[in-house]
Parts: sequence; structure tokens; C-alpha cells
Amino acid sequence: MKRNLLFEDLKKGNGKLIDPKKIIGYKYPLKLVRFTDKDIILYDYAIGLGRDPKWESQMKYVYENDQDFQAFCTMPVIGGIGSGHISEERQIPGMQDFNPTQLLFGEQVIEIYQSIKPNVQYTFDRRVLDVADKVKGLLLTKESKCTDEKGELVAISTQTIFIRGLGGFGYKGSVILASPRKPPTKPERIVTEKIQSNTSLIYRLTGDYNPIHIDIGLAELGGFEKPILPGLCTFGIASRIVYENYCQNPDSKQDHEKLRKIGARFTTPIYPGETLVVSIWRKEKRIIFEGTIKERRNRLAVFGYAELRENSKL
Repeated sequence: MKRNLLFEDLKKGNGKLIDPKKIIGYKYPLKLVRFTDKDIILYDYAIGLGRDPKWESQMKYVYENDQDFQAFCTMPVIGGIGSGHISEERQIPGMQDFNPTQLLFGEQVIEIYQSIKPNVQYTFDRRVLDVADKVKGLLLTKESKCTDEKGELVAISTQTIFIRGLGGFGYKGSVILASPRKPPTKPERIVTEKIQSNTSLIYRLTGDYNPIHIDIGLAELGGFEKPILPGLCTFGIASRIVYENYCQNPDSKQDHEKLRKIGARFTTPIYPGETLVVSIWRKEKRIIFEGTIKERRNRLAVFGYAELRENSKL
């Protein structure tokens, strides 16, 4: 009963000490990262790459001796989150303190210019774009620009996080990330994939140490039956499914097309062990997708889009 009362309290607007003027424009400390072979393989494996050794085109993501070894194109999103056990958002001037169980990912968009390579130092320049009062919580929009050692752009990642219980400060925000409409036609493809029960345990090693993904007591405190799959892991899995169905050439190392941009909105957290049903529509170079949870009467979990570009190496 105590746990339920705590969760109900999170739904109330208790963020009246929030100061949007101090939060908007805040620049996080520069983050310098040099990804090792192991870091890259771990991320790629965590989102489901390399499951079938017969897929020669995936070896470049999970085998360090492959001549084209690289990270999957969504890996820069993990550079936008804080490392360690305490969210960096708690340190922002004008922010009100909160429990990690209150934080959930809302949306993620990434524009891709090149792939992450091992043993190269990358700089992540991060800032807060906006903050909005959503009554039951606070929606924080932040941007992360990743550049390599030459100063060349690798990716631009924009994400929103929802902090439950910090609404009530009045400012409605000014930034809205684009979200496509679901096509009225039947999907071109439907992909069904069971999320492995240990996926959260593996993915958290990429740097997302929010205890809500591993600690059942804290997950219950946050109003969930058990630990939930990280939102950025869901993003990576959905992106990988789009890649496998529209970019990958299973019989060659050269992909048909590449992902140029991908964005998604998370609506319902997924529990590891559940089945994700991904419906996909394509019109020219643009893809729309939605992922539903089979065990919960196809409840919507993620909805998003992708933009493709030709592979210049072909």
C-alpha cells in the first residue's frame, strides 16, 4: 500500500520550484569518449545484432577483425546520457531533485553522418533545448552533437525525457519533435521478435545505469510490475529491425541502403521477455513503423520513422 501511495504522489504536479529560465540553454560538461572494440560489440550485441553468423553483413558490427568493423549507426545516442548511477539532470541549475524511478525516455531522434569507429576520441557537445510542464511531469528536450577527432560531425541526437511528478511550474515549452501519422493502409511488412529476458542486463552495461532496469524493488516503486527495458534499447532494437528489413544485404557485406535519420516516440515501457510486433510502411525513402506488445493485446510501445539514403560504396 505504501508503494502505491508513493507512485500516486509521483503523478501529482510537485515541480513548482522548477526554473525554466535556468534550465533552458544549460550546457552539460563536454563528454570525451574513446570507444573500445568491446564497447562497440557490447552495444551492437545488446540491440540484437550478430544473432545469426550466416548474416555476413552483420559481422562488421560484432567482429573486431572485420575490415569494416564499426558501431551500428544508433550508438551515438548513448553519448547523450550521463554516465554512472546518478542522472546528470539532477545537477542542472533550476532543476528540482527527483528519484531515478521517476525518469523515463519519451522520444529519440538521431541524424546520422558517419559511423562510430573504435579507438577514436569523440566529443559529445550537449545542451538543453527546452523544458515543458506536462502537469503530471516535466518534459526535458536535449541535444547532443557528436564530432570526431577532426571536428567532423558524426551524429546529432535529440531526445526528450519525462520526469514524473515534476509538473506544475507553468511553462509549456516551445520545442515539439516531429511525429508522423500512421498510414491508413496495411503495413508492407510485419516483424515479430521476442525480447530476451536478459536484454536489460546486457544493455545497461553500455552506460544506462538507471536502477529501474534491474532492481525489482525500485521498479515496483516506480509503478511497474518488474524492471523495464531501457527506452534507448527499444530504440536500438526498432532501428535494427528497420535496417535488417530495408538496408541489409544478407549475402554481402555491402548494404543496399543506409539509415540517414531515425526517430521514435515511446508510449509504453516493455518488459524483457515480451514480444514486440513491428509493423512497417515504406514510401520511397521514408519508412513509418510502430511496435506493439503482443502479450498486452498489442498495446502500442513505440511509434516512429526512418529516412534512408543510397549506399555510396555500391
